[in-house]
Amino acid sequence: MPLSSKVYLAPALRKLEQRAALSENDRDAFHALPFFVKTLHPSSYIIREQDLTKNCYVLLSGFAFRSKLVGNGGRQILSIHIPGDMLDLQHAFLGVADHSIQMLTTGDVAYVAAGGGTGSRLCISCHRPRNVARNAG
Repeated sequence: MPLSSKVYLAPALRKLEQRAALSENDRDAFHALPFFVKTLHPSSYIIREQDLTKNCYVLLSGFAFRSKLVGNGGRQILSIHIPGDMLDLQHAFLGVADHSIQMLTTGDVAYVAAGGGTGSRLCISCHRPRNVARNAG
C-alpha cells in the first residue's frame, strides 16, 4: 500500500507555509514527492558528515539533533529537531553532508528524493522561485 504524503508530510508542509505562501500547484508538487519512511532508534544516524546526499529528510516523530565534528575530536551539537522539521534542505544543493544528523529518541523519518528532475526535488523553491522572491522583502 503506498504511503500518503498528505498524512506523513503534512506537518512539514504546514511549517513551509508559515514562511511563504504556497499556491495549490506548490502544495500538489510537494505531495507528489517520492518518499519512504524508516523507524530509527536513539543514536542512529540519519546522515553522517561527509556522506554523499541522495535524500532530504523530514522528521515525522521523535527528536533528532544536528552535530559537527570539531578539531579536538569532540562533537558540537548545532540544533535539536522536532516532528515536522525538514532536516537538511541544504544538502540537496551541496551534494555532500557538511554535518551529521542523529536520532535523540526513537522516531520515524521520511526519506525524500533530493534529485532527479522536476517534481522529485524536495526544495520547491528550486522549481518555483517566485514565492521566495515575492516574500523576500
